[in-house]
Order: sequence, then structure tokens, then C-alpha cells
Amino acid sequence: DLANDFADQGSKFFSNTKAFNSAREADVRGLLDRDHSKTTESARKLVNEVETEALKANPRGDDPLESWFKRVDDAALNRLAGMLEERHPDSLANRLIKKSGTQGLTFDRVAALVIDPRHPNSLAILADRVAFGENHGIAEDMIGAATLNQVGNGHTLEYYKERGLGGQNTEMFANITALYSTGEPLVREYLQTVAPQTTTLYTQALEDFNNGRKPSK
Repeated sequence: DLANDFADQGSKFFSNTKAFNSAREADVRGLLDRDHSKTTESARKLVNEVETEALKANPRGDDPLESWFKRVDDAALNRLAGMLEERHPDSLANRLIKKSGTQGLTFDRVAALVIDPRHPNSLAILADRVAFGENHGIAEDMIGAATLNQVGNGHTLEYYKERGLGGQNTEMFANITALYSTGEPLVREYLQTVAPQTTTLYTQALEDFNNGRKPSK
């Protein structure tokens, strides 16, 4: 099977190639350049505002507590999704939510995308849901492997320390392969958004492999 052969041989090759190291380092700089703390702070303020509005617009009355909470939560989440569409209608974030829906998403995740539609941690959740129907953590693991969990949420730092740089690269390669092989255009766009250098190198290597050429170092 061509895909399995590439996953096996490509993983061994990319674990120590200088080209992959350079591409990953460039993508890490791009991920870390985004001011995550400021985005998170602004998102929390937005959530508080939207929740307050939802509470005012949905008095409890005689509703059972559980159904009232759900009604308020649904109203708040729908408002956040609506704000994302209003502010960033053509964004990848909005298109991913359109495809996957908002069920199971936290307010903070959607609010972060309203503030910054390229927020990588929040995009990762959506990309996973579109790729696999639920969140398997693969997209977050990919950027976690790249940044040693400064962005994203991968394996423990001890895991990467034991395996060294080659293990870190191999983990990222495996996650890219899992996401890319779904063939979903939005998921591939996610890869290009959060890891453009590494994804470009990956797709070039895949094309070389398909044509019987070994990727250059």
C-alpha cells in the first residue's frame, strides 16, 4: 500500500532531515509569534459579556434548572458562533464550524476564534472534528509536538526528551499524515494555516515518493 509505505519510509527519513528541522522551526516561530495570552484574556471577557446577555434574554421562569441552563448555554454559544460569522465570514474557522457544528465546543474556544480566527489551539479542535467526526487530539498533538506544548497539547515533555529531536519530528510527521490522508480540503487548509513550511515540505515529499524519487535533504 503506497500510503503505508510512505508513512513508514517518510517517518524514518523526516526524523532527522535538516529540511524538516528547518521547516518545523520556521512554523514554530510563526505559532509562537501569536500573542496567545492576550487572545485568551480577550476571549474570557467576551464570554462573560455573551453569557450575561444570554441570562438576561432567557429568564428561567418555571423551567427546570437543567433545561434552563441548556437554553442559556445554547443561546450563548450560538451568539459566539454568530459573531464569528459576522466578523470573519470567509475565515477557515467559520467554515470549519459550519461543517462540524458547535456541539461539544467550549465557549472559550469559539470566543478565541472571534478574537483571532487563526487561533491555533481552537482551530485544532475544529480540524479534528471535521477530519474524524470527533476530537481525537491529533491536530493539537501535531502543534504540541512542533512547539513542545508551548502551543497545542501533545505528549508530555518527558516523552519528547526521551526520544530526542528525531522523536519530536516523527510525532509531527505521523500527525500530519493522519490529517492529510483524510483528503478533507478544510483539514488540509488547516495544515497549511498552522504549519505552512512543514506541510509544503510534506506534500513535496509525498509527490516525490509517488514518482519514485527520494526526497532531497
